[in-house]
Amino acid sequence: MVRLRRWLLVGCFVVGLGAALVVMRLDARVRGYLAGPPLGGARMYAAPTPLALGEAVPGGSLARKLDRLGYRPVADPTHALVPGEYRAAGATIELAERPSPAPWAAAPRRVRVGLEAGRVAAIEDLEGGALDRFELEPEMLAVLGGGGATLGASPELAPPACRSAVLAAEDRHFFLHPGVDPVAIARALVADLRAHHVAQGASTLTQQLAKNAFLSPRRTLSRKLREAVLALLLEARASKEEILGRYVASVYLGVDGGLPVHGFSEAAQVYFGKPLGELEPAECALLAGIIRSPNGLSPRRRPRPALARRNRVLEQMVQDGLLDKAVGAEAMATPLKLAPPKARPVAALYVAS
Repeated sequence: MVRLRRWLLVGCFVVGLGAALVVMRLDARVRGYLAGPPLGGARMYAAPTPLALGEAVPGGSLARKLDRLGYRPVADPTHALVPGEYRAAGATIELAERPSPAPWAAAPRRVRVGLEAGRVAAIEDLEGGALDRFELEPEMLAVLGGGGATLGASPELAPPACRSAVLAAEDRHFFLHPGVDPVAIARALVADLRAHHVAQGASTLTQQLAKNAFLSPRRTLSRKLREAVLALLLEARASKEEILGRYVASVYLGVDGGLPVHGFSEAAQVYFGKPLGELEPAECALLAGIIRSPNGLSPRRRPRPALARRNRVLEQMVQDGLLDKAVGAEAMATPLKLAPPKARPVAALYVAS
């Protein structure tokens, strides 16, 4: 009996030590992830685009290149350009640079480029005078995350309506639980037992972020256990606001033009042709609604189910006090309006990580 007790103690010690080592390894991954971009891993960039006096415009169109980089065209001649905007007037393009990820890049400037017969005729730094050469920021091709290569996710802050829509659609108790929600687990277990199959999920928003950032989509018990531990570690290492921000910036939102869409910022441009900060409640609810089944609820291929899901999310937002009732009713009456599909090319001269 004494010998059996001794072996049990040794076994418990070995199991405890192994579990501690696993948690330490997972914690190191969490700390590394929180120090990097929302999708984790390394970002891959194309070569910067050089513009030089007398030389042809790379790709044949400066405006098209700026569109690919995500710059916003502005028509108002009185509008003061902010970083990430450009204005085309005849054969002249004026742009306000964004910070470049290239370590050798100069500080962002406001630049005016004169064009003539497809060639660069003049380059002027509006605060520093004439230039012989100018380099546009490199185009980001992908983020290498835990699940492989994906298009980049933007850390741009989502408007309150989008954050509220995500909470209503995916995790109503997000600010109350420590990363794992026992109430949701119990509710899902009862629903599954009644349906005799997996009928309801119980993953919190933090668990979803952990799965997307670190784990494979395979449904196994060991993966679910690691997902729960990673979620608890994320909650211990990051604030609720950072976790929500990273989720919104990186969540998978389907495929458009053969390329994956990650994050609300990219989805705003792909589906609505506008910056994230300009999304209306109806548009935020549509994006939040398709998280559950991005391809099955694709607004381009299955608009009616996507619209019905959007309205359910809006109803939940009103019910939870996240959206005014009148605003919610107006949003539910809004027809689905999508931007025309636009090519999202990723070809480039070369790649650096």
